Amino acid sequence: MMFSRIGLVTVSVLLAPAVLATEGAVATGHPLATQAGITMLKRGGNAMDAAVAASFVLGVVEPEGSGLGGGGFAVVYDAKRQQSRTLDFREVAPRRVRPDTYVENSEPQTQRTKEGVLAGAVPGQVRGLVLLHRTYGRLNFKQVVAPAIRLAEQGFSVSAELQQHLERSQTRLSRQSASAKIWYVEGRVPMAGTILKQSDLAKTLKAIAASGGESFYTGSTSRLWVQYMKQAQGLTTAQDLKEYRPVWRDPLVGLYRDYTVVSMPPPSSGGVHLIQMLNVLGLRDLKGMATDQRTLFMAETMKLAYADRSRFLGDPAFVPVPVPQLTALNYARRLEATISLQPVPSKMIEPGALLDSATRARFKTWEVAAESQNTSHLSAMDGQGNAIALTQTINGSFGAGVVVPGTGVLLNNEMDDFAIAPGVPNLFGLVGGAANRIEPFKRPLSSMTPTLIFKAGRPWVALGSPGGAFIITSVLQTMVNLIDLEQPLDQAIRSPRFHHQWLPDQLFVEADLSQPLKEQLQTQGYTLRSLRAMGSVQAVMAEPLAPFKFQAAADPRREGTGQVYIKAK
Repeated sequence: MMFSRIGLVTVSVLLAPAVLATEGAVATGHPLATQAGITMLKRGGNAMDAAVAASFVLGVVEPEGSGLGGGGFAVVYDAKRQQSRTLDFREVAPRRVRPDTYVENSEPQTQRTKEGVLAGAVPGQVRGLVLLHRTYGRLNFKQVVAPAIRLAEQGFSVSAELQQHLERSQTRLSRQSASAKIWYVEGRVPMAGTILKQSDLAKTLKAIAASGGESFYTGSTSRLWVQYMKQAQGLTTAQDLKEYRPVWRDPLVGLYRDYTVVSMPPPSSGGVHLIQMLNVLGLRDLKGMATDQRTLFMAETMKLAYADRSRFLGDPAFVPVPVPQLTALNYARRLEATISLQPVPSKMIEPGALLDSATRARFKTWEVAAESQNTSHLSAMDGQGNAIALTQTINGSFGAGVVVPGTGVLLNNEMDDFAIAPGVPNLFGLVGGAANRIEPFKRPLSSMTPTLIFKAGRPWVALGSPGGAFIITSVLQTMVNLIDLEQPLDQAIRSPRFHHQWLPDQLFVEADLSQPLKEQLQTQGYTLRSLRAMGSVQAVMAEPLAPFKFQAAADPRREGTGQVYIKAK
């Protein structure tokens, strides 16, 4: 484990206090998933039972963001063992993939990584959830999967948000009859309130419940998967599915003020750059700064971290990611010293230029020349002190846009999270290099940042967010709002956000950011790009002294909910 110091900011609005409870709390990206988690707590389950149930439900009711065909990361705290661990169930590149799979006549074919069977990596979601439950769950596995089966079989009411996603993706999803017949009624977008049933997905979930997940990798579902891959000239083989394994990893740990921050290591870039940025921000008194100067300092810190992300982050099984160097406090001091009262143009920033010469030299021994808002998050805690933050994805909206016939499962388009060619941005505008180039069996780099914050040695907050490139900075700003600005949980999540990712050289700002502040930032030299929303943080909080008092809050940027469980006396 690595330890380092950290620090941070944002705005303030008067909001009603969050609801308090004494038995547990769940926050997810959809009300039905939150309810499934609470149901598990009521039945005597723990936070991990709640999380797994909610995760399966999200794959049914929020198909644009995640599902059985995807993967994710979880950060867990086991109160009995007083142990934090992280589970990597990220997808992996199929064995038959080659870099030139996505290049033709020396030209990158970016559409191949975004849509269709070539876009899909080997899914890890099912084995990840099974392992998580087997290791920590208290309830019977069939009980935990039951809410998802019921919603797939009996249907659920289409929300206004899902209707909008289906409208935007109709052309793409309608190219394949298997997906069109699930999502559209006689070729029309289902209106909000329509009951949507998914019979094939219900069968797949029932098989998962009965087989402990093995039907997906070696049984009935895998056979349908492989059959479709052969028919459509896809890449995933029966051997790929059979051999897929999730990986337990040591978490990244940072120290900030009186708090301990526990987050995800590579192949997530989230934990590394969360700690890296907090290390830099902690070197100045952010609360005492004028708002525009504080925003500038934060934006420049983001820019430096995302530049490093482009060069150094990848699957640690394939590349020597310099995690200790990137999260070291002495490196943070070097970065902080470069930040002045004016923005530095992105073209003037060389990734890793301020790292020590030995680290740069080691990296160059293997490096070759190199130049959304989907996904879903859930958080849960229970009265025994267990906590989990879990982020899952199929990458772009509705993944690759194709369903494996007979399964009801959408194929992910995670191959787009690799760097398919030097300088070519992915779906979220992020540029990568050799560390994240395509190789068989490799896990693509991710921005998912499930995180636990500890206070007085116990879990205080579990949080995370969807949002592609915006994930890390959404988590970052929420944490600063809570710790530095001492905002209530709801307010810390709702406050307007901004984001810089090095390339393109633009400062993304939410529309709700104050107009005077936007004008000041433009005067300072930033090119602003306004967006309606960035990320969607789902968080739960517990004061660390028993009996625990829980809070749950969901981001109003999407349709998520937070709910607490108060046991009847």
